[in-house]
Amino acid sequence: MKRILFAAIAVLLGSNSTASAQLVYGMWNNAPGSQTVVTFSAATPNIFTVLPVPTGLPSATNFINGLEFDGSGALFASTVSATGYLYSINPLTGAATQIGGSGLSGTDTIGDLSFDRLNNRMLAVGTPGVGGGGARLYTINTSTGAATILGTIGGLTEGFAVSLAVRADGTIFAHGVETDRWYSINPTTLAATPLGLLGIDTNFGQGGTFDPVTGTLYHAMISTTGGNLSRLATIDTTTGLPTFINGLGTTTPGGLNQIGDIAFAPVPEPTSFVLAGFVASAWLVRRRSKRATV
Repeated sequence: MKRILFAAIAVLLGSNSTASAQLVYGMWNNAPGSQTVVTFSAATPNIFTVLPVPTGLPSATNFINGLEFDGSGALFASTVSATGYLYSINPLTGAATQIGGSGLSGTDTIGDLSFDRLNNRMLAVGTPGVGGGGARLYTINTSTGAATILGTIGGLTEGFAVSLAVRADGTIFAHGVETDRWYSINPTTLAATPLGLLGIDTNFGQGGTFDPVTGTLYHAMISTTGGNLSRLATIDTTTGLPTFINGLGTTTPGGLNQIGDIAFAPVPEPTSFVLAGFVASAWLVRRRSKRATV
């Protein structure tokens, strides 16, 4: 019993390690099943753990291009539908439940989801499906799927597939396949500043997110330079340059294992560790008291 309790306490106290924050969820859009949730380590993205056959997700033609945890640890996904686009995902089984979705402007569909931890809100980028720009930023009510427009992103010359990621300080980043680069976006003015070119030709739906522990921006991409290559990279948020880690689901970068978006598993709040410390201390005091009375 003592060993079991100490093991449980150790798990709680050690759950804020960098290694635990490296678990990444991904939506495998062209999986053997129609849509499949996978997990992998950010250090070894070539090794997928495939969750059970999903239920409740739309067919592969209704592309899932947003995947994100909110501040409570709930997992959500979004599709390219104009309405009914938001789903909740069970992170253990991959089973999905449609929530709804309404309020997008014009011909917009959601390009990506990203949770803004600083302001406790789920953000989405809406893309009109025409070249040259016009992408808009929305907040999403995760209970109903209703979208509220915040405005058009200025200086972002992307109107098709756009990835969205929000840093811990609230700064917004977006990537587009038209210009093959990342942008930083002022969260107040929604003015976009282009970073340097990636140096490769990106294509199709893809996604990015920040590691909440290290603050590193990760990009799950498909590049057509040298053939269709599915790869995970970190992005320098100053220069925009990628550092490639490995292929996605493959030992060598190659093949079209398309990941529509990625999301890091949530990190326990500091209060969890304090509680674990109290549990450990109380147990030790109790053991000492029993020994003193024997």
